Amino acid sequence: MDSHYFGNAIQSIPTYAPAGELISRDLGWCADLLHKNVVAHDNAKVRFGVEDWEREPRLFPLGNPDGASITMGSSPRFPMYNNDFGWGRPVAVRSGKANKFDGKISAFPGREGNGSFLKNK
Repeated sequence: MDSHYFGNAIQSIPTYAPAGELISRDLGWCADLLHKNVVAHDNAKVRFGVEDWEREPRLFPLGNPDGASITMGSSPRFPMYNNDFGWGRPVAVRSGKANKFDGKISAFPGREGNGSFLKNK
């Protein structure tokens, strides 16, 4: 991928935990598990994913094939509240109707920052 590429490039960051462990732990433990995987998805991992895709192009799978998975989608690094298209800063971020399916959660950083978030169902 060209170093000046500007566009969408979706990479998933799988995070696994047995259902029993999720139930026995609190929400903070779950959030920490997700956070660790997002932080570990650094430049080297992104570039490896791009190189792998260039060797073997494929479409990003949407849906919940086994009915037991949960998929979280968001853009934790995109500065969505720093944009002003002439109407002022956004009050909220909404994901719209695209790519919705059973088991899909969309979560975005909150406008307040400092770890706040906004979730869309």
